[in-house]
Amino acid sequence: MLDMRIGPQAIADGNLTFLRGDKTGAQVVTDAHGRYTEAVLRGNCFITAVKSATVTVTTDISPLPATTGRSLLGVFNPATSGKNLVVLKIGIATVSGTPGGPFYLDYIAAPSGIVAGIGGVPTNLLTLLAAGSSSRTLNAQVVAQTVVAVMLRPLGGLAAVAAGAGVYSIDEDVGGLIVVPPGAALVVSAHAVGTTHVISGYMAWEEIAIV
Repeated sequence: MLDMRIGPQAIADGNLTFLRGDKTGAQVVTDAHGRYTEAVLRGNCFITAVKSATVTVTTDISPLPATTGRSLLGVFNPATSGKNLVVLKIGIATVSGTPGGPFYLDYIAAPSGIVAGIGGVPTNLLTLLAAGSSSRTLNAQVVAQTVVAVMLRPLGGLAAVAAGAGVYSIDEDVGGLIVVPPGAALVVSAHAVGTTHVISGYMAWEEIAIV
């Protein structure tokens, strides 16, 4: 049995103390920091963003075709990274035009045939520098994978209405439910072309060493 002290405590740094309980005997637990603070302070969290990407033709539509498929936003985990990419948050917003429907998360499983040096370098959320990541960004990028992508699930949020006429953004706390293993990629794709549909968006993740 664990001992708990009931009610608030005023404890100086360095002192040992009891677990805290409430009057019903339940243990009291509160956040010491923001949800992602520890992972960010360890230098393991990264972000990528696209300011302007226009949804065009069949190459951007889920599931992305092999060779010609273009990712509106995404991340690739090279086969030699030695890390899993744990997706934390994804956000997409319409800049202008009319969507053809919602967006989707497509995955490209290993072996994907994606070239290791493709795309760009993500930004570290501690240093705010484009350095230190094992992964590559896939923003408005022809992925050139050798296999057809697979639709994982809808991302949602965007209806087939003109910008300003309804819901036209989504900001989802994925919370680690999706993990991108070495050799694989996770990309955002569209339901349909729509009318001159321009989007912006971001994706954030934590890189965790495989042990």
